[in-house]
Amino acid sequence: MKMHFDSLLSEIYQVWRNLFPDLGFGSVDPEHFLEFSLPAIEAKEIRFQLQGETCLHLQSIEVFSCVDGQEIRISTEAELNVSSVLAGSEKALHDKILLVSGRNGLGIHTQQEKNPWVKILFQDPVPISKIKVRNREDVWAYRAWSMVIEVSSESEVWQSVYHYKDRLDLFYSTIIGKIQLMGFDPGNLKIALEIALLVKVILLGNFDQARTMLKNLKLSAEKEDEIQMAMNKYFINSMKRNWSGHGITNPFKFWGIEQKKRYLGKALELYNDLTQLTGDVSFGFGFVLGFVRHGDFIPHDDDIDLIVSFDRAEGYSISSSLKKIAEFLEPLGYEVLGQNYSHRWVRKPGEKSIDVFVGLKEGDLVSFFPSHRKSLNFVDVFPTLNVPLFEMSCPIPAAPFEYLQKTYGPDWRNPNTHFRHPWNTKEFEDIYS
Repeated sequence: MKMHFDSLLSEIYQVWRNLFPDLGFGSVDPEHFLEFSLPAIEAKEIRFQLQGETCLHLQSIEVFSCVDGQEIRISTEAELNVSSVLAGSEKALHDKILLVSGRNGLGIHTQQEKNPWVKILFQDPVPISKIKVRNREDVWAYRAWSMVIEVSSESEVWQSVYHYKDRLDLFYSTIIGKIQLMGFDPGNLKIALEIALLVKVILLGNFDQARTMLKNLKLSAEKEDEIQMAMNKYFINSMKRNWSGHGITNPFKFWGIEQKKRYLGKALELYNDLTQLTGDVSFGFGFVLGFVRHGDFIPHDDDIDLIVSFDRAEGYSISSSLKKIAEFLEPLGYEVLGQNYSHRWVRKPGEKSIDVFVGLKEGDLVSFFPSHRKSLNFVDVFPTLNVPLFEMSCPIPAAPFEYLQKTYGPDWRNPNTHFRHPWNTKEFEDIYS
């Protein structure tokens, strides 16, 4: 049987949504709950716990009891206990928002810790017939995808009534059995089984692992693209993420306008700070492409790039420029992260990072890896041109069309998912250290 990745993932999707809708809960739509019924069981406490180093954040939990054939919500009169509380979320816990039905924002948010939990406490043991958990509905929903729910009718004697990973194992076994009956030849069967494992990993929220697994299959670029497109269609886009050459990210097409404004504002704060170090700072790369081509951020991109130039004639190298930026920004409260060849991830604690690339001016030319060396005229970049975006003034290269042509090629106006920068470190060897 010939391999059609869209058809295969459509079959897996149908098993997921029809038989295991609790998996990936919170990722599909606002009504995507973790909901299940229980046989007659009494509980004085119900514990909702995650596995591993993470934080627990949910919108609501509802607990029901069957009385005369009717489901009655009994959780509204219960008390709450929690492993920890993230600063700023104390009022939601005090007001017991977690026990209020509906979309009322986060009812609980713990600190990041090992195996965080929340307990619902009843005064006396009560019969439980159904539990309904509403996850947060954004890109962070995956953090709850290790949920274990246990009940206790007496102190610290717990009975498991739901285990996310056990359900995921059952889902995986189900789709493996289905694939084995689909008539694939041995080569395609092996690939199909690997794709099933990819889906399992994605439904655990292990997105970086999934990307590595696909690379390790050593398929052609065309087949990788086909798999990514089908994964996006059936699984990943519903999680407000997208699988592209950048990995599995939360791209700007899923961001609201206020979220974009806030991020751009943080990038401008960083820009203003960097101008105290050198006057040659600009927004670059994808930001410029997005502004000129879309009047917005690039839909499939997920971060803002700043470019900073130092003069080779003054003795700067790429590595010394990166060191200088870190030494300048860290005392201002920034985290300067990563060990990339020519850029660092820069952020204030708790904020989304901004990519800061260093480049070197060599005579009348300037270079920013991963583009080609000496590909830009310095005067086409600096001093910058200010343009308006989201009611803010943003600096971009002085000759943006020339910059884009030299950085992305003559066809830069047309989106190209296969575009790759040269990434040629050999061109920069003599100016790196």
